[in-house]
Amino acid sequence: MQASCVWGPQCLQRIPARKLCKRRMLCVLAKGRHMAVLAGSHHGTDPTYLQAVAVPPTELSATLGARVEHILVNEPGVLSEVVAAALDLPQDFVTELIRFGAVHWCPVLPVKAGPPVEKYAYVRVHVHPKRFPSAYKVDWKARIVHAAPDFVVINKPAGVPVVPTVDNILESCLACTAQALDEASPLLSTHRLDTCTEGLVVLGRKYEFVAAFNKLLGQPGALQKYYRALTKQAPPTGGLVHYVTVGKRVKGLPAHTEVHSSAVEGGQRCELEILTVSRVQLAPCATALGWPSSAYESLILLKTGRTHQIRAQLAAEGHPLFGDTLYTPLAMTLRPSSDASHEMGRMSIKTVNDCQSMTDCSGVDSEISLGQTVQVPSRGNAVDINERENFNAHNQEEAAGAPDRCAGSIPVRVLNEPLASGIGLQACRLVVHANDNIMGLSPAVFEAPVPWWRDGA
Repeated sequence: MQASCVWGPQCLQRIPARKLCKRRMLCVLAKGRHMAVLAGSHHGTDPTYLQAVAVPPTELSATLGARVEHILVNEPGVLSEVVAAALDLPQDFVTELIRFGAVHWCPVLPVKAGPPVEKYAYVRVHVHPKRFPSAYKVDWKARIVHAAPDFVVINKPAGVPVVPTVDNILESCLACTAQALDEASPLLSTHRLDTCTEGLVVLGRKYEFVAAFNKLLGQPGALQKYYRALTKQAPPTGGLVHYVTVGKRVKGLPAHTEVHSSAVEGGQRCELEILTVSRVQLAPCATALGWPSSAYESLILLKTGRTHQIRAQLAAEGHPLFGDTLYTPLAMTLRPSSDASHEMGRMSIKTVNDCQSMTDCSGVDSEISLGQTVQVPSRGNAVDINERENFNAHNQEEAAGAPDRCAGSIPVRVLNEPLASGIGLQACRLVVHANDNIMGLSPAVFEAPVPWWRDGA
């Protein structure tokens, strides 16, 4: 197989589609920048790229950056051989990429073996798959909370996605749990948790169960989800209602959930209830991250299920979760924006470099004994943000970088999604009310063990 290079998509746009085959195109993209690698160039002098498929992943595996290669096949052949020749990569390395699910060809589903590819086939190769080292740090059999013929409930570890990414089908809860159960193929997804969140996830073993569980998700009150959330200060108990814009996109920032104190066009109502707040002792694995020796753990009943709901709502209240580098900036010092967004009543925030990091936490109230339920002002019925000014002001005096309040929209601005380690959030309890008892005698109750950040985990 032969291939030649062009310089990025700009050049591709100038090549008529009918001439692509004649040009024998190979296009390479890396981290949003356009680059080209000439066919026949030698990678052997720099073996760093081999760390992309190291098992378990090394420190280098996560720092290689994205690299996606697009190949137009000119001669039929075995996929691993075609890719190896086109990209001048060792065939064993390409075989590992195929095993990871990092090689796609039309149709675009990741291939599971090295089948022959036809002439003019389009192949996409993720040379540097996204890696999840936490998948190798846990005993997956011990993570199984309940196993039934139709489904499995696991205590998902933080740092591992529930479902595969586009370039990695191996390091996911579906694949790792299936391997622990000696299943021939990955389990089936029913719902998800954020990669950085620990806790209960239901995985399907049969398509019939997945269909039935999806129906339950659409029935109000059929599933009750409880979470533990870890914060520096004690949030008040009671109901909490916001309106959120999910998947908000701002130039230069990842997609995120933006929180508003009142209804906005296109916004979704979200509600949760903080049931109890207790002070807990943190484990060495948490203090090693720069967290304090103790913190406040809230038990939360989630009443709606929006993307990043608990993380965004608590951050909007001035109580970001420990370790959450995506929403912590909301709880840092705010400053008026001089751009157009400020004219709309919004606020911009300083970056982490401008503010104190939330991993630098001190000043926890030492007069409250460990394990004691904290008496904090109750919200009673769900109320708006501005009705809690006095209580929040008290906490702000103790919390470095606590936010000012704005009466209108409360934007949640972003830095990055935490992946390498977990955040202070665990899906700890799941109660299922099903008339057909698909998960056991109704109500079926599933409990997660002690969260990873606490002593005794």
